[in-house]
Parts: sequence; C-alpha cells; structure tokens
Amino acid sequence: MEPVPRGYVIPDIDFLRGVREVTKATDIPLIFDEVMTGLRLGLRGAQGLFGVEPDLTTFGKVLGGGYPIGACAGREDIMKMISPGREGGVFHSGTFNASPISLLAGLKCIEILGREGVYEHLGELGEKMRRGLAEILAGSGGHVFGIGSIFHVLFSPLTKVSNYRDAQQNGQSDSSSISS
Repeated sequence: MEPVPRGYVIPDIDFLRGVREVTKATDIPLIFDEVMTGLRLGLRGAQGLFGVEPDLTTFGKVLGGGYPIGACAGREDIMKMISPGREGGVFHSGTFNASPISLLAGLKCIEILGREGVYEHLGELGEKMRRGLAEILAGSGGHVFGIGSIFHVLFSPLTKVSNYRDAQQNGQSDSSSISS
C-alpha cells in the first residue's frame, strides 16, 4: 500500500497504525510503496514521518537522485528469501542493477538531504507553493493538496481529499490534475 496515497493524500495515522497491527496479528507482511514519498518526506520516507514500519518498502528513482534505479528493502528474514546466494533464492538482473552513476547520485542525494534543516526548508517551500497555488486558483474549482515538498492540484468540487476514491470523484482523472 502507499502510506501516502498517490503521493499527496495525507493519511489517517490511526489507519496506518491499525493496518500495521492487523498485519502483525495475522502474520501478513506489510509492504509500503514509497516510490512517490521515499526520501521526499524524510530520509526514512513516510514510514519515518508517521512512525509505522512496514516489513518491506519499495523505492524508485528518488533513491538514485533522479537517475533510473529501484530498490526493495525490508526485514532480514524476508530479504534472505529473495537472496540470489541462497538455494532457491531469486536471481534478478536488469539494465540499471548496481549502475554506478545511479548509485553515486543516490549517495550524494542522501548526503545533501541529511544535512541539518534541509527537510524543514523543503517543507516550507512546499507549503509556500501550496498557498500560492491556492491563491491563484481561488474560484476556479482547483484545489491544492500535499505534504512536505509535495503538491498536487485537482480540479474538482472537493476541498478535502481523504482517500483514493475522493481523488477520483466525478470521474476525476490524472488528465485534470497537476503534480509536483
């Protein structure tokens, strides 16, 4: 699941915690898709921001500083099951596996994001962008949503988006929205 649906729908933290409790109680791995939010909401992504730790997490090109890369990280016992060095493990090959430029860009990106005050500054810029866009769009039917540095504009009668269905209300589609 996306801990922040579509990258801009601010989740109900109690819902995320409830999902974590249910998955632990039923021994079902909780997987977070942090392709949109990983490193954008903090070095630990949405899971760090909201304090809900999944068993597995997926990341996209933000992990490579914008260069093509993807990653899956998580609990050691699960990761061992897909280890290529283990009998029955999974062999995974790809064009960008261990790409030196992607990995170097990612390390530099993490180094810069780890500096004191960076996320606070990005959050302030995101809030300034959301306020400015909301001013510009006043009366147009456009509404601005987001968290941290992320913003998204929907042209919809909704003034609050709580879930994916809200974002899709009245046939809402990505063609009538703008994202950061």
